[in-house]
Amino acid sequence: MYRYTNKRIKADELLKSYLASAELKKEEEKVKFLNDEINYFFDEQHFLIPAVTEQEQPDNNVPDKEFYNELKKTMLNGFDYRLGKDTKIYIAWSVKEQKVKVYYKCCELAK
Repeated sequence: MYRYTNKRIKADELLKSYLASAELKKEEEKVKFLNDEINYFFDEQHFLIPAVTEQEQPDNNVPDKEFYNELKKTMLNGFDYRLGKDTKIYIAWSVKEQKVKVYYKCCELAK
């Protein structure tokens, strides 16, 4: 049996992370921004094949080193997404736990 976890991100949460650095004062600017974020989310560059290569080593941004090493062995694909301008999350399927898990979480440089 597969377990799926839904991650809901409210538009207000995503917007508040950008409001200080972006000119999003008008409603149509906010709508355009959210549409751009959705398109960016599904961009091909975020699908990582494999999630972790054999040469990569875990660092302090790896929450679960055992899972990271599992990914090195299984060579399964990963996916990354951002939660605001400063946080990027990397996820992948864990064969051992039969669920999607975070394998890396860190900061992101500006677009």
